[in-house]
Amino acid sequence: MKSKKIRVFALVIMTVFMVSVCAGTLSACKTNEGDANELIFMAYAPANEQSKTIYNQILEAFTQETGIKVKPIYVPKDSYNTKLSSNFKTKDNKPDVFYLDQPVLADYVAQCLNLDTGFFAEEGQEGLKKSDFFPAAMDTAVYNGSTYAVPFSLTTSVLLYNKTLVTELPSNWNEWKNMNVPADTALFGGIGAGGYASWYFQAFLKSAGGQMVANNKAVFNSAEAVNAAQMVVDLYAKSPKTVRETTNAFATGKVMFTLAHSADIVNFYSANPTWCAQNMGATLFISKEDGGVSYSNIGGENLAIRKDSGKEEQAKQLVKFLLREENITKLIGQNFAAIKSLAKVPTNNPVTGEAYSEVVKESLAKVLEQLNTASARPAVKGWTKVNDMYLANALADILENGENIQSALDRAVGQAEQVLEFE
Repeated sequence: MKSKKIRVFALVIMTVFMVSVCAGTLSACKTNEGDANELIFMAYAPANEQSKTIYNQILEAFTQETGIKVKPIYVPKDSYNTKLSSNFKTKDNKPDVFYLDQPVLADYVAQCLNLDTGFFAEEGQEGLKKSDFFPAAMDTAVYNGSTYAVPFSLTTSVLLYNKTLVTELPSNWNEWKNMNVPADTALFGGIGAGGYASWYFQAFLKSAGGQMVANNKAVFNSAEAVNAAQMVVDLYAKSPKTVRETTNAFATGKVMFTLAHSADIVNFYSANPTWCAQNMGATLFISKEDGGVSYSNIGGENLAIRKDSGKEEQAKQLVKFLLREENITKLIGQNFAAIKSLAKVPTNNPVTGEAYSEVVKESLAKVLEQLNTASARPAVKGWTKVNDMYLANALADILENGENIQSALDRAVGQAEQVLEFE
């Protein structure tokens, strides 16, 4: 009898203790269900406090319109993928709606809601349709024929050129690499290093008729890929490293051509507005042959919905709300809206509010034009490792160490075969 009383007393004490803990730190006892009418939304951290205020106001407007609350989690872009991965492993902070960097779609397919049913309207019907987006943008949202994300913002690369040194644009690669280059000047600003090098190389590869991946194989060691890499080598031969890697090399007149996307254009102008106003021009990426298609790469963000959130319909409402013209134009920074009808050259910097100069607007108009022939990165599990390490290292060995192009690309393809997962 005495032992039974002790057990009852201990149970009462434990219950009181648990209630006390839960009252003091609610999150410690929170269930996985959370608020059935609250969405957790994970996004890139806004550029500044002003941008954050605008984002929060848009989310508040969504709540006022729908009654659905939104808990935003803002994460710096550089650490976003790591944070997203870790949040999916938690009980309480799994996002219901989240930004998804284009090249990692394949790695998150298992967590993403298939949007082919119940999100996009059919052709000929009212509502948001797949055909409303840039084709390459939709390519970034598709894995194995199914759509797991919604394109949100995008950009692509164009060639900026020094109008003082380039009085007539080349019409093909041979004309480009054979141009006369003044002393202490670089013909080309380079493709950078790491993942950026692989991303910029895609413009050369696609223009040469090659692909990164085909028929469930890495094929960036093809004859077309070798030709593309050789073109970069030829451009580097007329582009001394000490010149092209000078701080603000293009915006100080030391480089004839440089690859750049939307944000680069704005940054170049900010670095030297007087020089850029007089000398900066923009053109589509130069095609390999006369009259060929000017291909380029694509970058940007998509929105995805967690498939097991239990709040799929509320999440769809949020995504469609963010895609409205009055909202998306405030949220995409210096990128363009992925919806073709909403992709317009802005007159003001969306981050600072300052008016754009005519040369910046003209250059951004070329980016918008180039988006029509941009090409998406492969939607394959493991591609980011190939892009950021294996292909990037091969390009560095070719351009910086003079390694044989075929050998370096063959090695990178062999490494890629060990990590790429095709289904």
